[in-house]
Amino acid sequence: MRTPYNLFTLSFQNRELEGKFLEDFHRRNLKRFRLALGLGLFLYSIFAVLDSVIVGSLWKKIWLIRFGLVDPVILIILVLSFLPGFNQYYQAAALKA
Repeated sequence: MRTPYNLFTLSFQNRELEGKFLEDFHRRNLKRFRLALGLGLFLYSIFAVLDSVIVGSLWKKIWLIRFGLVDPVILIILVLSFLPGFNQYYQAAALKA
């Protein structure tokens, strides 16, 4: 049985089926999403060690961007992923992270 879907949005035309699919998708991928965010945050932060060697005197500005902007955004998204209503913002959050 072939289920019709929208070729532009790649969503099922049947709203009930689309809702069930998204619910199952988010349930199955949320742990992986959190792991990827945590690992990405760790790897991005650990490279701060090289900033002083690579960029010289600009390391303070680089650290401001790294620890004052990027890391907090990733951390906020990670914390928000534990809230019950996060599923409706899952894809937008993944795009921003």
